[in-house]
Order: sequence, then C-alpha cells, then structure tokens
Amino acid sequence: MAHLELSKKFDLDTFIQGAKTGTTTTTTGTVRVAMRKSHSVVFIIIAGATVGATITVQAIQANASTGGTTKAISGKTAKVIAANTVKILEIEASELDVANGYDYVTIQNKYSGAAAKIAGVACVRGPNRYDPSAYI
Repeated sequence: MAHLELSKKFDLDTFIQGAKTGTTTTTTGTVRVAMRKSHSVVFIIIAGATVGATITVQAIQANASTGGTTKAISGKTAKVIAANTVKILEIEASELDVANGYDYVTIQNKYSGAAAKIAGVACVRGPNRYDPSAYI
C-alpha cells in the first residue's frame, strides 16, 4: 500500500475562536485563511456547553489578510444548538468573489444566550493546488 502523505495534500490550521459567551454577541475571526493554494477549506466547529443557547456560524470572505472589505458567503451557515456537538462548514474556492479580489475566508460567530460557548475551531485546507514537495 502506498503512503498517502496527507500532510502534502492538506493543511491544518488551529483557528481558536472559543470561550465566548454573551446574550447577543457577534465575533468575526481575526485569522483569515488564504484560498490561493487550496481548492477548498473545511471549518470544524466544536461547541462547548451551549445549554439553552444558539451559535450561528457564518462563512465570511475578505479581500485582504487583515482589514479590507468582508462579506458573507451566501448559503454557508451552520447553526449549533446542542451542547458538545461538532458542525462542519465547507467552502469551495469557486464560491468566492475572486473577480473582486476576495480570496480569504474566515468565520463569524453570533452567540445568542448567556451559555453560548465554542470550545474551538479547526481549519483544514486542501487539496493543495500543487505538490509542495516538488518545490523543496
């Protein structure tokens, strides 16, 4: 069996945006993921103790790694209502408004309820558009 070498095909980023609570709080990620080298990105959202609360996660596209302009990616929303659950939010590079320079993604969390908490977020990018080992 051939060695798959997944680390050459996918990149994993920790995207910690957790431990937020609040009655109605909106937090947009400060980490933006560049989509130039990847075909897609998957955000893995891990909910904490969200008893009686709701967390809505919206995918956001941006035209700069910091600052710049942001806008929502249509149809890319995940709602977390149960405690200790995992939600997946996948974005394809083709869903971004690249004609207007939007090639970064992040997420925005809206917390509703005092007990709303996200334990953390992981981000998996891939498959890569090229083989990094060919350039070493």
